[in-house]
Amino acid sequence: MTVRDQAALGETAHAGSSAPATAVDVGVVLEPGQLFRGVRIRALLGAGAMGNAYLASHAHLRMPVVIKLYRATGADALAEAHLAARVVSPAVVPVLDAGLEGDTPFVMQRYVDGVDLDELLRIHLAANRPIPVPVLIRLAVSIFTGLAAIHVAGVVHRDIKPANLFLAGSGEALVGDFGVAVDPQSIQLGEVAGTPMFIAPEIWNGQPATARTDLYAAAATLHLLWQREAPFVASSLVELARMHREDGYRPPAAADPTSAHLGAVLASLLAKDPTSRPESALATARLLQRISTPAPALREATRTARRGSATSRS
Repeated sequence: MTVRDQAALGETAHAGSSAPATAVDVGVVLEPGQLFRGVRIRALLGAGAMGNAYLASHAHLRMPVVIKLYRATGADALAEAHLAARVVSPAVVPVLDAGLEGDTPFVMQRYVDGVDLDELLRIHLAANRPIPVPVLIRLAVSIFTGLAAIHVAGVVHRDIKPANLFLAGSGEALVGDFGVAVDPQSIQLGEVAGTPMFIAPEIWNGQPATARTDLYAAAATLHLLWQREAPFVASSLVELARMHREDGYRPPAAADPTSAHLGAVLASLLAKDPTSRPESALATARLLQRISTPAPALREATRTARRGSATSRS
């Protein structure tokens, strides 16, 4: 997604949303129950300027998948699939297949049985409850682990934001949607790509994206999830760009050492000069692992409770 085109694929609706989606014309129409490339279409997940996303079931793999059909044609029509296919990591949504149906490009991806972090934030906003810091830190470790794999594969994501991060049923976060990803070794024409409230200063200045550009966007995303407000808020795009380029980031006041550590890590990631940010996503994940607490062992707790109940009855 670019600043000039905020309507990305699948943004009008998604799994768990009550708003119905209406498919856009991409040259191929898919209906529930229809077979497409060996998978059975179940429902339209979302539609946007780039195309349509469908939930489908794979008959042979016996798993749900997402099929994306794109408007775009030409040499770059499958660029997202080419770049995403380089990455192998449990913290990144994998591409399973890609190709052309007539003149319409399609990508098949794993379906993440959960919610994206944008929806997670909306749930907490509706309940007027913050996302607990220990949960946020565990999610952050997953996000930076995924970014580390993406960067090692020679890819820069360029659009890290809550809607492109997915919370799986396991409680881990996965990075997805490579719609504007690039190979940093390729020629970049200074395009301002991404979502404005998360775009790093160097991109606003017309410089090429690097791995540290993704670190900045991830930090801005984590600040939003933590404080329920973006780190920089402005009434115009011009003012927002200026704030990202010039205004220093101030970590929120911390009530405990864990929150203070998180704020310090975010401050380093949101440095204006990319060379002042941590050297890599992996290094950032390790910084956060120091204060990460393990997820509760719910299954073991359930077994213990059952054994206790059985003992009390004997």
